[in-house]
Amino acid sequence: MQRVKLRLYFVGFILTCSLFAINLNSVNAESNSNDEFYLLDEQGQILNIDEFEYITGVSSHEVPLFSYRIEGYDSIGNYFFGTAHSSMSESLIQIGQEDLWQWKIPVSFSGDCSCKIHIYQLDYNSEILEEETLMMWLKSDDDVEIQWAYPIIHQSFSEKGTWTPGGPSLHFSSDLDLYADVYYPSENQAMNESIEMDISANIAEVAEVSETGSNFNSQFILIEQTELDTRHYKLHFSMSLENYSEGAYALDFNSDKYSRWNVGYFFEIDKTTPIPIIEANDFVYESLEWVYVNATNSFDPASSLDIFHQKWWEELPTIENVSFEWIIEDPDGTISVPNENMIVSPTQLRFLPITNGEYIFTLIVTDNAGNKNQTSQSINVENVIPVSLISDSNNELIDNPIFNYNRTDAEKLVFCADLSTDSTNEIADLQFGWYLDGVLYSSSNVTEINVADLGSSIELELIVKDSDGASDNISITLNQIDSLMGESQKLNSNNNFFNGLNLVLLTAFICTIILFFIKKKSNEVNPLPKWSEHNKKQ
Repeated sequence: MQRVKLRLYFVGFILTCSLFAINLNSVNAESNSNDEFYLLDEQGQILNIDEFEYITGVSSHEVPLFSYRIEGYDSIGNYFFGTAHSSMSESLIQIGQEDLWQWKIPVSFSGDCSCKIHIYQLDYNSEILEEETLMMWLKSDDDVEIQWAYPIIHQSFSEKGTWTPGGPSLHFSSDLDLYADVYYPSENQAMNESIEMDISANIAEVAEVSETGSNFNSQFILIEQTELDTRHYKLHFSMSLENYSEGAYALDFNSDKYSRWNVGYFFEIDKTTPIPIIEANDFVYESLEWVYVNATNSFDPASSLDIFHQKWWEELPTIENVSFEWIIEDPDGTISVPNENMIVSPTQLRFLPITNGEYIFTLIVTDNAGNKNQTSQSINVENVIPVSLISDSNNELIDNPIFNYNRTDAEKLVFCADLSTDSTNEIADLQFGWYLDGVLYSSSNVTEINVADLGSSIELELIVKDSDGASDNISITLNQIDSLMGESQKLNSNNNFFNGLNLVLLTAFICTIILFFIKKKSNEVNPLPKWSEHNKKQ
């Protein structure tokens, strides 16, 4: 019988919520997630009936239409669920420069009551925009003590969310954690109230979701009570779900204290872990350009309740709220979380690869039930080797390995290294070294060389080094053209001198030989006969 009751209750609840969800979805298709709606009246008040005239609050909707419904117990313990009353706000006052309006609606009630007053703000189509509940006690006589008053218990979903279509569901994996607020009519009652450390409850699988629809009667749930304010306490119900399988469940308390106010919960046990997926390049080069790390394809597999939602509301599937947590390990081992400038969205990061080495990105994904899963992605940032380039004083590239110049044309030679390249993150930090025949001459990006310091031919070498220690070099030969021509002319002059000297010596040698022969001939005996006419004395 209990199972049939829960089944009918659950089906009725689903149908009601589905109609509500369809209306709410059509009205709030473009609603702002930052909408605000809260009451200015204090919770847990004790008022005389004649003091109960208005309820005030604040809303981000500039709409004056409201309705309210009162439920509770009268002074003899009879439960009632009143009809809804329409009410027009008597004023809408904008608060400061914010898009918030303070509203004030008239209300009426007669008699004694331990009350829950449900307030709804409506749009112009009478659809619900916002809702809130006010807990209070109303009495008809100042002199009457409210011995009849019950503590008022109201489910609180602030820690885990409410189970309503379009909103976050109550999901759990290994431990059940439920919350409620309890208000006591007096401090004495709050102090004297016996706090049960554990209470019994009936937990039933929802047959429409589960194949078995099993009941788990008299399950004990641990309860903790924390005082938040005078006569206001927070209740925390907890229980291990180790022996429960995945599925949707209904929980009802057996104790009158809780069942009196229909404190019950529908929740899902989801033990399916989400799947984190990181997409990024395995390596990139150093630069000042953003590198993106993407996790948008991470997902939470459909649970049994998700499938059930899709069965009932084909146009309104349940969307799991999955949280993303990022952890980054830098090449030096430093572990940190991304700063605001790195977060593009919860599922996407970006970072500047300005230091070479291995970066490890760890993604931790948590679903509504508390199931966690994680994965990591390594990205290696590789250093870009600088490239040495030499240019002249006009920053024109010198691509010839021999640089000719005239010594008489200039006193200095100017060379520049500004055309040298490296990654954008290191180009401004390059170090330069200019060497003449292996000896360091200067260490700036521009060097001026005194021509007087140069020989006729000398090697100029440029070495460029980045902040990671990588380097590159290039060499050119500096040749003095006019120096070479002077040496050539001197050599020609010397050659002419020696050629003339050789000619003189050769002439002198020939003349000597001739005189030698003449002298030798004059000393010989006359070979002619005396009677020869050529031998006559003169």
